[in-house]
Amino acid sequence: MFVKYPKTYRILVPQVSTRGKHYLSDADTKKLLNGNVTISEKMDGANTAVIRHKDYFKLQKRGSLVDVSEHEQFNRFKAWSQINYDKLLQIPNNTILYGEWMAVKHTVYYNMLPDYFLVFGLLDIATNKFAHQLDMEELCDNIGLHTVPFIEQTTNIYRDELFDLIPNPSAYGHEQAEGLVVYNYKQQMRGKVVLRKFQESMDHDGHWATKKIVKNKISDVCHCEGADNG
Repeated sequence: MFVKYPKTYRILVPQVSTRGKHYLSDADTKKLLNGNVTISEKMDGANTAVIRHKDYFKLQKRGSLVDVSEHEQFNRFKAWSQINYDKLLQIPNNTILYGEWMAVKHTVYYNMLPDYFLVFGLLDIATNKFAHQLDMEELCDNIGLHTVPFIEQTTNIYRDELFDLIPNPSAYGHEQAEGLVVYNYKQQMRGKVVLRKFQESMDHDGHWATKKIVKNKISDVCHCEGADNG
């Protein structure tokens, strides 16, 4: 079982006025922002997930299941999953818990993380629908996992209001956040706003996997099981 997280297209906002194939159309943007929406900080990590089935779980990264031999950050994901084994078995059967794996710096450096796995989505495999963020957060609170930072829940927001909601600094570091993600759970839609400088940095400096490894850090005030500041 492997279900890749759906691609999140960008929302065209006046402050980041670059159009392209990875942007939502004006019609889809209007549909996304119409009604109740939930907004979260976009974390700059690796897209990963825990797949729950019967009495076991599997780990996945963006393109495949996590294998025996992996890049260092995914080996750390495997080690983390074993330390948190009992917690992960409390995830409901036949669901996938998606999260950002934050062990390694990509573009933004984080030194105040509550843990290295930050949940952003809970998918019911049978219905192929995502649970509302409030339900996802309740589950994570009950089993001891952490979620991406919540910004706000609102109704009928305008696209030109989104840019000013991007946290500065990030909730989990001293640098400006990469951007934000908007969810409309009734429509099962999502979109993101990413600051131009982060895309330009990736275009100029290359993918994080080609650069020297810099580890993000857990907050000194956090005593998370399995945390490793090494």
